[in-house]
Amino acid sequence: ANLWKTVDRIHLMQYDMCPPSPPCRHATLDHANATLIEAVRHIPAHKLVLGIPVYGRKVADPKNVLTYAEIVKKHGEQPKDVDEAGGFYYNGPHTAEKKVRLAAGMGLLGVFFWEVGQDMHLQHRDSVVRAAAEEGDIADRERKTGQRPDSYAQRHDGVDREALEEAAAKMKNFGVDTDTHKGGMRDVRK
Repeated sequence: ANLWKTVDRIHLMQYDMCPPSPPCRHATLDHANATLIEAVRHIPAHKLVLGIPVYGRKVADPKNVLTYAEIVKKHGEQPKDVDEAGGFYYNGPHTAEKKVRLAAGMGLLGVFFWEVGQDMHLQHRDSVVRAAAEEGDIADRERKTGQRPDSYAQRHDGVDREALEEAAAKMKNFGVDTDTHKGGMRDVRK
């Protein structure tokens, strides 16, 4: 019960959350929120790191898995607020951004990805890791300056006033926890 006292951080692998039978949307924002609400009842938020998948599962057959890059290649780019293509559920850039905001609003240590090598090239506009890192940078700058620069959604999707207001209300005392964040991310698939 007190294991959290002996560790620096706990990675919440908040994906593959499938019911016993399909359909399965394995890593929704609602699942992440419910998991975090329960987790912070037992573990200090500053020790928690939220996992974001960089792959998708077939909704009707969750054993069928594709990387995010494979989904985009096979089914094309989707609108930023869509997390399903060709029957595969995944976390796209907009959902990754929302999960970063959720982690920030709850005072988590940060986020991590399973796994970075399954993403699009980091310079690709639909890179999940890039979207999350940019939102983490924004959160960090806001925490330090008290001012909110443009979000990923605003730069790529047009202004989403409700999401921006929600993010502004939640973005306090947050930093991104990734080993590559400060030194810049690199594409390990090269």
